[in-house]
Amino acid sequence: MAKQTLFILGDSTSMTIGAERCMYPFVMADRSCWPESTEIVNCSQPGFTSADACAFFFRHRAEFPSLRAVVIHLGTCDAASWEVRRGRYSHARQSMIRLKEAAGVKRERTRLKNRLLPFEWNGAFDPAIEAPEKPEDYEYNLSRIVGACASASVAVVLIRPKANPQFLPGAGKGNFSFYRYLGIGDRLSGRLSIPEGRFLEALRFHESGDRERAAAAYREILLQSGRLASHFEFPLIVVNNYAVCAAEKGDLDEAEALFNLLLKERGARREIILYNLARLHRMRGDEERSRRLLRESLDTDSSMYRIRTPYLEAIDRIAARLDGKAHVVDMASFIEDELYVDHTHPLPEGQERIAGRVIDHLKGCGLAGDRTAEIRNLLYNPELALGNSTEFFAYFRTYAPFSENEIAAHRDALRKAVDGSAQKADSVRQGLPAEIRAALDYHLTHPCFPELRFLLPFGPRYPSDVGRFPEYFLIRHLIPCLRSVEADPDLKNRFTVPGLLRSSEELRAMLPAQIASLVESGEPAVDPALEAQRLAAILESCRTKLPAHLRKGNQVYERMKTTIAWYFRETLRFGSHSRISMRYDRVPLERIAEALAVAMLLDKRLAAGRHGEIRDLVGILEETVQTHEQYSRRFTEGDHSAGLLEEYDGRLSAIADRLERN
Repeated sequence: MAKQTLFILGDSTSMTIGAERCMYPFVMADRSCWPESTEIVNCSQPGFTSADACAFFFRHRAEFPSLRAVVIHLGTCDAASWEVRRGRYSHARQSMIRLKEAAGVKRERTRLKNRLLPFEWNGAFDPAIEAPEKPEDYEYNLSRIVGACASASVAVVLIRPKANPQFLPGAGKGNFSFYRYLGIGDRLSGRLSIPEGRFLEALRFHESGDRERAAAAYREILLQSGRLASHFEFPLIVVNNYAVCAAEKGDLDEAEALFNLLLKERGARREIILYNLARLHRMRGDEERSRRLLRESLDTDSSMYRIRTPYLEAIDRIAARLDGKAHVVDMASFIEDELYVDHTHPLPEGQERIAGRVIDHLKGCGLAGDRTAEIRNLLYNPELALGNSTEFFAYFRTYAPFSENEIAAHRDALRKAVDGSAQKADSVRQGLPAEIRAALDYHLTHPCFPELRFLLPFGPRYPSDVGRFPEYFLIRHLIPCLRSVEADPDLKNRFTVPGLLRSSEELRAMLPAQIASLVESGEPAVDPALEAQRLAAILESCRTKLPAHLRKGNQVYERMKTTIAWYFRETLRFGSHSRISMRYDRVPLERIAEALAVAMLLDKRLAAGRHGEIRDLVGILEETVQTHEQYSRRFTEGDHSAGLLEEYDGRLSAIADRLERN
């Protein structure tokens, strides 16, 4: 039977990458409701705009004569400012790109001037060179796709996106990390770098709750010029933080007056000021005005990936013109604000709801049956509309520019040096290419590889091991170990918290197909002399890293404020949906679980007799994760009481105390 093809044109709101099959396209595919041989072709990825999706559609539609339906979930990235504007993907541009490709002319990746430096003062950030896509261009691009589908009798489902209005505005561009947000108790001063030392002192007072000294320190900065006095944004940040401090002390009138003055200042981050005003009016008990200001803050905010009103209105106009020929799924009608942890990706419950609505519409178009569907990702990059047809993993530099032989030569030279003196090893390591040196530093953060002498026998070996995502080497190495654990009746059930120790198949799902093919088959080799030392080092590393994690306390607000800094990389592991574990730094905990699984395997192979110690560490780790999940869920479900996070910190500290006593 010929395949029945469904296109999904989206951004990160529809992306199907990572171990957790929670995104609505996965949910759709896994339901037994499709005709036989249904294939979902998904081009969705972070950064994709309507122009990029339009380019994808007209590039590939002829390859799929059995195209039956198109799901469009776009606008989140169109509404965010960017240096590279894609504009309209017109017929003329489409023809020009084809001519250039036929002539062998390739478009190079754009070099961006504005860099994301989430913890570093960026005096060079220039907001004037960034802008969102124009709503009229967004409407034009969607109309081209929808019009072509209507002419070919291809069903269209237009998802009318929703953004989380409660999320922190402005937290995706520029110097956002130096602003205080009213009601957000982040503790970032220890990680921030800024030429004005007095500012960090004021911030430390503020974070510790000493608002009188914080306010005095902010006033001193304003009254006595310092190193950043001439930078237009710095005094605005100081006034904002002082106003937040005043509001927290109960001086609401003074704070409101200052926020209103800031709104009139040239270059002010209006989205942040409006958010703070919204929070202030909530403190006053004026919920209606608070909601209006939050909406205004969202519609002013082009730094975050959140759809805004002009783009929603464009969808409404398209739907009205089609007069029922396109089905509209309005997320605002069934996705509550509480179904978000991040800025725009609903929790799994919300993903289930979206999948159900889309499937209902497609059933009405004749796409119904009793089979599951396949998903195939066909990914490019966020410059496809400009003629850059580089594949996703090549664009994002997954593969370093070295051959296997070159990597082997560098690795072998380093192995010889490691077997000699520490001074020689350090000298050789410093002489390595920057990509390889950075990858090794990353690999050594995993407790499975506490030292170079335990890492180098296994790799790196391939360009993907030392590319932009060096975690692919770690995953590739761990899969055979976990297969062995899963096959051993004595080891396979040692972890009881679901999802903490990923299965070998879940880890494989994190890898691109080209890298998954590099995973070794069979049992992992064990060098008894080396692995006995490695086992001891792994357990010591876990005993060091777990208390350090616990002593940091809760991470709710820090994680919220720095979402854009970690979201993309974590998407490659978890998937792009919101999840409760976004409230805490889960990755190092899963790494400790992986290291303990390797330790269990080595302990049994070597008959080392350390299974009791490993069992105790697994218990502490699982208690840590359960504590994070319990309090993070309570917070997400609306418990923002003053004592919740203090209680949370107390539980984490008690676990650390117990671990350190053992």
